Amino acid sequence: MAGAFLALALLESLVFGVLAWGAYHALSVYLVRWHLEPVLELVAEVDRDGDEAAAAVLAQLADDMDIKIYRDGAGPTKYIPAPERGKPRLTRLESERYALSWRSKQGREYVLVGKIDDFDDLEEVLLQAFLLCAAGGLLAAVVFGLTLGRRISGPLLTLARRIRDGENPGDTPELLDRRDEVGLLTRAFAEREGELRAFLVREQLFTGDVSHELRTPLTVLRGGLEILEAGRSMESGPDASILARMTRTVDSMSETVNTLLLLARRPEQLERGPLDMTALVCAQANAVEQAFARRGLAFEIDAAPGIVVRGHAGLAGLVVRNLLDNALRYAETGGVVLRLDAEGLIVEDGGPPITENLRERLFERGVRGGNGTPGSGLGLALVRRACEHLGWAVNYRPGPDGGNVFYVRFRCRF
Repeated sequence: MAGAFLALALLESLVFGVLAWGAYHALSVYLVRWHLEPVLELVAEVDRDGDEAAAAVLAQLADDMDIKIYRDGAGPTKYIPAPERGKPRLTRLESERYALSWRSKQGREYVLVGKIDDFDDLEEVLLQAFLLCAAGGLLAAVVFGLTLGRRISGPLLTLARRIRDGENPGDTPELLDRRDEVGLLTRAFAEREGELRAFLVREQLFTGDVSHELRTPLTVLRGGLEILEAGRSMESGPDASILARMTRTVDSMSETVNTLLLLARRPEQLERGPLDMTALVCAQANAVEQAFARRGLAFEIDAAPGIVVRGHAGLAGLVVRNLLDNALRYAETGGVVLRLDAEGLIVEDGGPPITENLRERLFERGVRGGNGTPGSGLGLALVRRACEHLGWAVNYRPGPDGGNVFYVRFRCRF
């Protein structure tokens, strides 16, 4: 901002210089007129009266004043361009300074050319005065610009620093109570931040209330299923299958609730530590292996041993689980391959390639594939949110031989 004020100061100095030049030119013309026009009037009067004695005196006076008198087009017209005839002005004839004045009177044209020996000294004095005024104006403009810039940019920088540091601008009375644009901006920021804080508090309360209301019935259901499991007499049969499916559903709902609670936190509030991705990926793969078999899809896992990254087990499990669920949902032929190495993990499926118009919005909420498969369009959006919390990166590319490839990088590098 200080640079802008300095630029404004320089612009003001330029404008002042142009005005000074115009003033100097106007003063020069005035001095020419003041010096020569009385002589022009006298010449015209003498010519009108036809007094030869007066004409002789005038000629001697003009010679003493070093003034040349030209009548009716005679004289140094080459020094008086047509557009400027009639305008008193200063000019240089060879290396000396001359004043030219023109007058048309009583049907005759008069041109006076007078050599002004002292005008160079006067011009030098005027130039020095204008330069001094210009330098003073420039200095005053720079000082004014810097002072005004500090008065405006200082509070703005303070406001920006408080917002960047996560502090409430409303806690700064020296900014909040200002009666200028900075104060207006501070009050607007403070009001908006208050609204956002209130919204976040409501969201946190809602998340806590929902988690409590969901966890309680899930705990009751889980306890009831454990009692049924302990008291059943048959090891297999329809009842055992139903009971196992209900148990898996309750466990899945519990994981979902815990995941949503994790995503509701700020990324910096998550506890991260060494995470055995090999064990986690194998566990998630074992959980969905039968689902792939029921759909008649081949499922292959290629996990390098001993892959340990810094992360959070709950969110990492969400990433793997939702990518596998997405592949299970949309794969139509062939199989699904899950690969893991030190750089990241890859899920390849044999489903129809995603159209180009959907690829840019693939990880947005509510965006679903176009093959009519039921789904909420939230799975990949949750994957992206979880990766953002973990500092990972997820992306998509079409498979080299058809199908789709989703890849996650543990470091944001592709």
